[in-house]
Amino acid sequence: MSQPRIAISGKSGCGATTATKLVSSTLGIPAYNFTMRDLASEQGTTLDVLQRRALADNGAIDFELDRRQVSFAVANPGFVIGSRLAIWLDDERVLSKIHALQKPVVDYRFWLSTPLQERAKRVAARESKPYGDALMHVEKRDEENAQRYSRLYGINVDSPPFGTVEIDTTRNNSQQVARVIIDCVEKKNLRSVKF
Repeated sequence: MSQPRIAISGKSGCGATTATKLVSSTLGIPAYNFTMRDLASEQGTTLDVLQRRALADNGAIDFELDRRQVSFAVANPGFVIGSRLAIWLDDERVLSKIHALQKPVVDYRFWLSTPLQERAKRVAARESKPYGDALMHVEKRDEENAQRYSRLYGINVDSPPFGTVEIDTTRNNSQQVARVIIDCVEKKNLRSVKF
């Protein structure tokens, strides 16, 4: 049996990083969750500074992030990739912009759906910020990310590709989210449904 190729996406604070790690660990396949936060750290700057630069550049920052993800996907026979655009990594609009030499195969797509207020609560706890500050921060990031992905790739992040399984992470804890993903993969149950 071939290894599954899984993409997990969602907005900031949805739980994609945790889900990616849990699914990878359970299925014994490599995970990749290199985000703008990681790139900022690698470049010795903050997420906010890199996010502002990404809004003003010609796509170089986003293209670098997405190129790395596509390279990882192409190099591995099975994987779990978690990122804002993971479920679109095999989309021609993305591949043409990053000049990918090879198209990755994504077998399973999952969108982690979480209301803004819940995501803000999670970010506030994770980053030790007051809730009001986290709410403004998450809302601003959502708007900026949506603008960039639309401008760079013509992608509407509020409209996942057909065949994407949507999971409500407010009704399911991180272990339950991972279990839904694993169950879908193991049973090859890929209807466009909401959990």
